[in-house]
Amino acid sequence: MPSINPDLPLLKTTDLTKQLRSRDSGQSLLSLLDLAERVLYGTSKDGRIVNVHFPKKEEWLIEWAVQRLKEEEGDGGVEARLSGRFWTFLLELLRKTDWAVATRCLRKHSFLQLVGMTMEECHKRDWTKRKLWRSGKDEDGDAEMEMEIKDSIATELGPAPKGDVIQRQQNRSGKRVESISGLLGDVAAVVRYLQESTAEATGFGGSAVLVLRGPPELGGQVLGGYLDNIHLGLGDQSEEEELDRAITGIEAMVGVWKSCVYGNADLKKTSAVFSKTCLLPAYKILSSKIVECPYIPSLEKQVTDYIFTPAFLAGACAEVSKAAGDPKPSAAQIAGEALEAELCGLLSPLQGSGRASNAAKGLANLMKIGISKTMQGSTGKLTKVETVGRIFASLLGVPLGVQLHGGTPQEKNVFSEGDANIIYSILTIISQNGLSISDETLRAIVDLAANLPFSRKDDEKSANDVRWPIIELALTLDFDTFIISQSTSLLDRLVFALSASWCIDSTILLRDIESTQFTLGGESTDVRSDEKEGTRVTQAEKSVLRKQQEGLLRIISLLLEGFLKARDLDGFLAFWRDELNVLYARGGEERVFRSIWTHEGLVAMFSNAIERGYFSSKVDKVLASYAGSLSQNANLADIFILDAILRGIRREETEERLKNTGTLTQVFNILAEGIHKNAPFFTPWLGWQALYRVLQIDNSLLYVPASSHVTEGAVNVLEKCSFERSTELGGLLASYQIVFLSLIHKVGPVEAARLAVCKRISVDLEVSPGPSDEYWDGAILSLTPSRFHVALLFTVVKRWLRAVEALEAGGMSSFIEFFMERAAWSLPSTGESELITVRDIWDEMLRSGVLFELPGLRDRIIANITSKCDQYKLFFFDTVARVPLETINSKDKVTIARVILDTDILREELAAHPRVKNEVINKLRAAMARLMDQPVAGQKLHESPDTLLAWFHSLNWGIPELRPAQQCTIAAGEKILKRAMLNKDQPQNIEYLAMLFSIIERNIRVTKGMIPSWQLALLCLRECFNGSTGKVKDGLQVLRIRMLKQADALLGDTKDPRMTAALLPIYGEALFLDTEGNEPQIFEAGKKTAQILNQWLPQWNSASTTLQDYEEQLQDVLTGLVHLRCLSPQTQESVESTTALVIFALTHPFTKLDQRTSIITSFTNMTSRLSLETYLHAISTFLESCFPISPSTPQEYYALLSILLSSAKKPTIPSKSSAITERLSKIYSYLAISLHHCTTQDSFLTLSSCMHTLLRTHPWCISQFNIDETLTAINICTSPGGPSFAIISPTTPDDIYTLLTRLLLTLLLGHRFRLKGRYHLLIATLQSLLRCLYSLAPHRKKLDKPIHPPWLSSPSSTPLSPVSATAFTRILTTLCDPVASTVSRHTSSALLTSRTGLARKEVARYVPYVMMEHVYWQLQPQRVLLQGGNREALAQGVYALFEVMKSEEGTLKRVNAGLDAQGRALFKRMYEDFGRYGVESLR
Repeated sequence: MPSINPDLPLLKTTDLTKQLRSRDSGQSLLSLLDLAERVLYGTSKDGRIVNVHFPKKEEWLIEWAVQRLKEEEGDGGVEARLSGRFWTFLLELLRKTDWAVATRCLRKHSFLQLVGMTMEECHKRDWTKRKLWRSGKDEDGDAEMEMEIKDSIATELGPAPKGDVIQRQQNRSGKRVESISGLLGDVAAVVRYLQESTAEATGFGGSAVLVLRGPPELGGQVLGGYLDNIHLGLGDQSEEEELDRAITGIEAMVGVWKSCVYGNADLKKTSAVFSKTCLLPAYKILSSKIVECPYIPSLEKQVTDYIFTPAFLAGACAEVSKAAGDPKPSAAQIAGEALEAELCGLLSPLQGSGRASNAAKGLANLMKIGISKTMQGSTGKLTKVETVGRIFASLLGVPLGVQLHGGTPQEKNVFSEGDANIIYSILTIISQNGLSISDETLRAIVDLAANLPFSRKDDEKSANDVRWPIIELALTLDFDTFIISQSTSLLDRLVFALSASWCIDSTILLRDIESTQFTLGGESTDVRSDEKEGTRVTQAEKSVLRKQQEGLLRIISLLLEGFLKARDLDGFLAFWRDELNVLYARGGEERVFRSIWTHEGLVAMFSNAIERGYFSSKVDKVLASYAGSLSQNANLADIFILDAILRGIRREETEERLKNTGTLTQVFNILAEGIHKNAPFFTPWLGWQALYRVLQIDNSLLYVPASSHVTEGAVNVLEKCSFERSTELGGLLASYQIVFLSLIHKVGPVEAARLAVCKRISVDLEVSPGPSDEYWDGAILSLTPSRFHVALLFTVVKRWLRAVEALEAGGMSSFIEFFMERAAWSLPSTGESELITVRDIWDEMLRSGVLFELPGLRDRIIANITSKCDQYKLFFFDTVARVPLETINSKDKVTIARVILDTDILREELAAHPRVKNEVINKLRAAMARLMDQPVAGQKLHESPDTLLAWFHSLNWGIPELRPAQQCTIAAGEKILKRAMLNKDQPQNIEYLAMLFSIIERNIRVTKGMIPSWQLALLCLRECFNGSTGKVKDGLQVLRIRMLKQADALLGDTKDPRMTAALLPIYGEALFLDTEGNEPQIFEAGKKTAQILNQWLPQWNSASTTLQDYEEQLQDVLTGLVHLRCLSPQTQESVESTTALVIFALTHPFTKLDQRTSIITSFTNMTSRLSLETYLHAISTFLESCFPISPSTPQEYYALLSILLSSAKKPTIPSKSSAITERLSKIYSYLAISLHHCTTQDSFLTLSSCMHTLLRTHPWCISQFNIDETLTAINICTSPGGPSFAIISPTTPDDIYTLLTRLLLTLLLGHRFRLKGRYHLLIATLQSLLRCLYSLAPHRKKLDKPIHPPWLSSPSSTPLSPVSATAFTRILTTLCDPVASTVSRHTSSALLTSRTGLARKEVARYVPYVMMEHVYWQLQPQRVLLQGGNREALAQGVYALFEVMKSEEGTLKRVNAGLDAQGRALFKRMYEDFGRYGVESLR
């Protein structure tokens, strides 16, 4: 408050208080607020000083404000109480007033009643009419009432000073629209301040705040009204910020309720009050969008404590009181009924609320809260299932008015869609928590909510309305619901609902299945499938139908798993067989094969389950049973299930049993006879397929007499060419496989079989030119004549490549030719579906190793591809990139290399799309780089320098997408030049190299901007400069001089950053290639470097000269300049400017990740070449720049410091060695001292990495003082005084802890001999690290002394994981069981043994303090908890402590004596665990 101005007349306090106490009907309470604010802040409305002496005005104003707000009646009082401005003024008063005085005043005037009145009036007000806190007019145009000071006072107002008054005037001049959320936020702010100030003043942060105490009814009114008003404000999208403030106040209002019920022992009464006043508003909040806010758990806790807890207690009491006298009904039943009755009573305010649109969300959250109470332990004899069932029934009975029991389900009283959705949401919560409900309840839900059809009549009509998610969830919760004897009809209803629904879906999908077209561009000449025309369906509808079919298959999977768990796979087979027979009777084969019961997915699921559900003896018995049924009365169901059983036999044990018992032979004979006689159901598909599966299990059956009929029959099938239906095509595919099997084993009419296959393949794989869109989904029933070749090729590649090789030359060539042509015209699948194309099959063949184990087939494929490389170049290049070079003969390699070179040099356009074109080029260059390993393949490039240069020029070196191709081209060029230099004495190689250098030099001289020539020239310098002599050496010198001269001209004249960025790296390597020991050349090189730097650096210093189009190129130039500067020789003066340039480049906003990597690599290479004097100067520079640590220091300084420290070398001269040792030791001290001052995680990680580098790689620079500093730094960093970071990711705590433990572990492994006499520091550090592994308890007191560092105790931090506990365990085991090399530098085995024993003995004196620390914190569950994973990870370390303490007599007793009774009991139990598990684990 400004001081009294003696130059101005002093206002009378009595006048001011009189005006404020005025109850004039013409002045509203809100209009008096202006004067009250002027009195409080000492300023007038226009900012001038109010010259008044008003002692204790804050106390007077608090009493005035609270009294008037509470007592004011009429519209004026309501307007004032609903004004956020008045509540904000009250908050300011409270902050300026002593806490004791303020609370006394608030209690005197019943402040809590004022809050309750405000909540009630807030709910009744029409908030569509809003007002501004400060404006001349409100939205209705009425003049806002303002208080005018009397003329005598107004004339005495003096000029306003600057400073605080001006700031206050600015705050008051802001406009703020009144809203319900804004008012709630302001009221909650006052309440929160009272709670916080009370906790601070009293030191008690509990539930009770005296000024907010009142009867439970008033506390419930306040909390319920607040929640109700928040729900009203949720619809106002324009008040998001105000709404957030209001939501944060929920915790404060929950605190009001807790204050009112604190110490009240009548739980029944308080629960009734909470139910009446707060439950419905809380339910609305739990149903709303803000339910995930972090302030809602406190509200959920109250629902648990005052709704579910009393109900549970009532159930427990009922059990105790009634069970003793009357054993029937049971105690559990009595308890359950009492629980449900009590819960229904408490939930009665929610009567009818289940019809709201968001009721599913609210009731699901209530269920989750009830389950959380259930998981804490059941009451009495009620199981968790019974308890959850009672809660479930209560939630349905009260809000929805739904009763699950007491009637027979009929179609007319099935639950509505809304009720079913709510039930599904609640069941989902139960399932997610691993709980269930009773069979009776679940059965009633399925009956009344799943909407299963009641009969097969009109099943297709009613199947559309089945609620499959409820069925799936019910099966997940309890499969017995469907298979117990009382509900066999329920299983029947489910089965025929599945049949009907699948038939409907598959019928719709099959309408449009043949009209789908796939072309290269994704276009079609047909009508697109996403356009409705006639009976076609949209693509979106197809997607929905396919998802529905996937859902039905999931339900079948759950049914199958349920039968497996019940050990009743026979039951699944029984209803599967019955349903197939019913479908056959109703619609024949077409209906059967269109149903879900013959779907490939179902058959695959059953096949995978057959050996899980049956032992081998049971499989034998079931198979024999179905075989006998087939022999007596064959039907479609039996042979289909027989095939599925055969498909699932995979264990050798089962196969051997079937062979030994003769069951497999019996099945084979029955199938062979049925096929031979052309019996119904055996042909044209199922019999052949089952027969092939039998032969897969036992191919020796090919040699029995009946097999001749089988092979001949299969050959006859191949000779027929008129198959059209999918079942006939399935038989054809199985016949192919039987013939292939006979060809491999050379059984039966081999020659006839070979001829039949060759003839049939030419028909089935006939190719029509043009892109192929055929695909196959792997199911026999989806085969069509246009897709059969895909299925055939897929089958051959998966199983029968050896059979193709057995076809000999003619048949093999036909197959390969057809296959290659199909693959060349086919496109790979998109990966979004399970569809298979011919190109996918071709790629799979190249990926598998089987092809390359068949030399005849392999050579024929490669020869065929090579012979047609000009026709299918894209396909050819893609295949060559996948084939191992070792499998290609020399002749084919030369052909492949020729095609690649011709394609590159002639610049043929292989694809229209740039991305596809670039991918092809990358594949070409990759293949060529691989071929260069073979001298014969690179012969053309090795013989003709013009060809090599043309090949380099054919590549665009400026496209980032072609970076792989550029690297492969350079790699190929390196191989050619190395091969030439390897035989450099041969005349032809000398001439080749000389001519190559001359051609490159000529290209560089006569052209500008030819980057390929520069790349090849640089490659020649790298590979040929060292070791060249004579003519080659002279040519290289001429080339180098030409490169430098031409680069000088280009870099001096060009204004194009692209050219400069490309030339700088080349120029740098050529410039400093031969400067060692040549002082004039070194001086000239440095001069040229400085000249280029001076030319280009202004491009980044002046924003106006930076062109947006060249930002990336300019950054490349900067990267090149850094590389050039780092290559130049460094002096003490230049190393500073080089470092500054590197920092500038790393911190530049345009620098990309790969450029940063290149810059850091250049700096690393530079530091490795620094002289000792220059290195010491650089270290001194970094010492001044990096320390003391500051947030303003760029992070890159520390990254470069880490590089500089890594490159340190210990000189052999003692005088020089002492200088660098002293400097590095000083650096280490700065690092250790600064570690806990880091403000970001990155800086902490970098500094600790620098310390670890010096400890591990440069132990010669570490002094004893550095050891002490390290232990102290780790101790501080793991204590409450440790570093604090603004941003903490989920992995931050583990990363920091692991780095700290790594430092300590390195200390133990490399510097243990220096720890003698420092064990007190080491033990304190270990205790601090151990405390961090304990996570803070959720219900700890806020006033408890902190034990964790800020990076671990922050609200956004996560507890340490077992990874950190394992790192600490490694420290303990290393400490207690030291490695011999760490305790002595002597090599004598006897001396090492004694030293190790002494070290272990010394450790035994100190580790008891670590053990006692561990025991102490385990006995503090109210403060900290040790998670299960951390406890298990720590076990090995604790066992190591026991082992070393046990070896020293009396140590265990001293530990035991130092503990209290609880500690001794825990210590004893831990030692027993060590004796039981620890000794063996340590061995």
